[in-house]
Amino acid sequence: MISIYRGTFRRKRYRRPLALALLVAAGALVAGAVAACLRGGSDGGLVVLGRVRGHLVAMCWGALVALIAAGLTGLRRPMARVAVAVPLAVLGLPVLVIGTLIGMLSDEQQRAEDLTAPGREGRGGGWSSNRATP
Repeated sequence: MISIYRGTFRRKRYRRPLALALLVAAGALVAGAVAACLRGGSDGGLVVLGRVRGHLVAMCWGALVALIAAGLTGLRRPMARVAVAVPLAVLGLPVLVIGTLIGMLSDEQQRAEDLTAPGREGRGGGWSSNRATP
């Protein structure tokens, strides 16, 4: 609820619960990312966590945004907001930008064109035998 006090708007009732909800959301994103790294492998891991593993960078970006928003929303004093939000942004943004670039440039996934068809390993001939193999 917004109330007018001395000509300024004061948000009384939803700042702290919103900050708590943002902290819980950031914690859930981090916990999901850690669980996906530990248990979501392609060899016998949980399928849901395997799908989540492909979105780790997006989950980390969401967690960083939620942490900064929780700091800006939940704290009353402007200097406390600056003291929380600036270090998170200064440390978190370069790390996530580098992580995003590494994720984009890594060759973790093979292209389907480079893979041979199942059962065709020993067969020669055709146009594909003339291709250079890496």
